[in-house]
Amino acid sequence: MKILYFTGTGNSLAVAKHFGAELLSIPQMIKNANYVVEDDVVEIVCPVYAITIPNIGKKYLQKCKIKANYTFVIMTYGFTACGALSEMKKLLEKNGNRADYYETLLMVDNYLPFFDINAQLQNLDKKNIEANLARIVEEISLKIKKPERCGILNKVFSCFADMIIPKVEKHTPKTFYVTDE
Repeated sequence: MKILYFTGTGNSLAVAKHFGAELLSIPQMIKNANYVVEDDVVEIVCPVYAITIPNIGKKYLQKCKIKANYTFVIMTYGFTACGALSEMKKLLEKNGNRADYYETLLMVDNYLPFFDINAQLQNLDKKNIEANLARIVEEISLKIKKPERCGILNKVFSCFADMIIPKVEKHTPKTFYVTDE
């Protein structure tokens, strides 16, 4: 099993590690220009950003070819997943890929401008993360097929986010940067 993952704060990486498989970082895959993933089972794990797929995930999956007998997608979210799974399905199919199993997993919302991390941590038990993740791991071990299901309103919101976010990002100052230091 190979797991393609993107994580911003660690939620999606924590989920990916539950499967005990080979972890493939999407940013590293882009850096190495590795756009073919082949194994019996391939998983994609990434967070929901602004009710859609993070740009780096989109960038990679637009070029990636997945060759597997069973592919599954898990998207982590804190507030709402909206139509992110629907967007993921469209993105995969547009590039000739498919997934057999789609699921979201409620985690801590760590988008700090909107959410108080202390309040999120106090309500951690109510999210049933471990129990929900155990159910997902069990379903996947049985290779259950679970189609993407999303209501029309959620699809509309995510589609709208997909159109608006790039325009907003274009006019947002780049205030964060990384150096070797």
